[in-house]
Amino acid sequence: MNGAVAVYQSGTVIGALGFLFLTQPAVSQHTTSLETMLGTKLFERMPRKMILTDDGEALYSRVVSSVNILESTTNTYYRERNNPTSLVRLGSPNEFFLKKILSYLGEEDYIYRITFGSAHGLC
Repeated sequence: MNGAVAVYQSGTVIGALGFLFLTQPAVSQHTTSLETMLGTKLFERMPRKMILTDDGEALYSRVVSSVNILESTTNTYYRERNNPTSLVRLGSPNEFFLKKILSYLGEEDYIYRITFGSAHGLC
């Protein structure tokens, strides 16, 4: 997760540490570097919390969906690498898959990688 996003979502630099697995100085430095690069203040620093400025809100609304997609993608990749039994690879002609296989795929915690094509092309 991005440092500034984690700070915003947790409300404090200390709270963001649990998401990021970084030290407090590293998170503070990351946030300050981002503000310097953008040339604007993203947070109002209060004694026990950090509050987004208007510029911080504008930036957050632009990046949050991308950060969430990145986090979801990396989490999925991590699960696949560390639990290979959860990955199921299927190859099938499209019509056969839709008529014969799709109804058997359950809600279990499996990740399906499906490739469509002719039998010859899938070998």
